Amino acid sequence: LQEELGNKPGIARCLSNLGGLAFVQGDQEGALALTEQSLALRRELGDKLGIGACLGNLGLLHYNRQAYQSARTLYEEGLVVQQELGNKRGIAMGLSNLALVAHAEGAQASATELFYRSLQVNHELGNRREICGCLIGLARLSDEAGRAVRLVAAAQALAEAIGAVFWPAYQRLSEETLADARTQLDEPRFALCWEEGHRLPLEEAIAYALEEAG
Repeated sequence: LQEELGNKPGIARCLSNLGGLAFVQGDQEGALALTEQSLALRRELGDKLGIGACLGNLGLLHYNRQAYQSARTLYEEGLVVQQELGNKRGIAMGLSNLALVAHAEGAQASATELFYRSLQVNHELGNRREICGCLIGLARLSDEAGRAVRLVAAAQALAEAIGAVFWPAYQRLSEETLADARTQLDEPRFALCWEEGHRLPLEEAIAYALEEAG
């Protein structure tokens, strides 16, 4: 119908929606093709908000395929768009996405810095769900097992408080972090660190996560 009407903005939105539907149905190739079509149309229209959204979605699709270089390129362009729009929520998400890619590529110092920056913006915005992800990301990057457990526990407590679940990438990082920590800490020490992190108030958890930022 949108095509019959010649409504290009409507077509672009429909393509994005269909891409999202394909993604949740597990059709990664279909999602990629539909989102790329939507992005091309949004570029033609000069729709920066839509361009930013499509770049983020495409970055995720490439990240899920472990095509990290492509994901990074898409996320970097998306971050520039969000910065041009002054969209702090989009900026924070872009920083976190780039941190995930950096971690996957083994660039741990870069990943840590990106998570620090994202956490600071999300803290400013009060975006608690994304704060959860930053805490988990920084936990995974920590060299100290007790600290890592405390940060994951703090993220878990926050997720419980807001009725949220971790995004799949962060759920995986959480599980990996705790599994590694269990090889380094005996059970009483692990349990103590978990309890310490789980009862941290949000502001204290954020301050603790940012301590190593200097």
